[in-house]
Amino acid sequence: MRCIGLPFFALLLVGCASEPMIVTAVHCSEPRPMVCTMDYQPVCGQREDNVRQTYANGCSACGDTEVLGFDQGACPE
Repeated sequence: MRCIGLPFFALLLVGCASEPMIVTAVHCSEPRPMVCTMDYQPVCGQREDNVRQTYANGCSACGDTEVLGFDQGACPE
């Protein structure tokens, strides 16, 4: 029983020391869009530096190479 508990505890510590996971509803994939429509359906984009920014739509958010993903709706102020 002791042999099982020690590795589990070690994994728990490693998981706590890692960078926080960025959770978004939609992840941007490659290739990134080059041209987007001008429709306004605001999304809240999550950039690599953990800054959240409102974009006009999901296409324009993923067109920014620093954006990892986005949630529907404008970012809270």
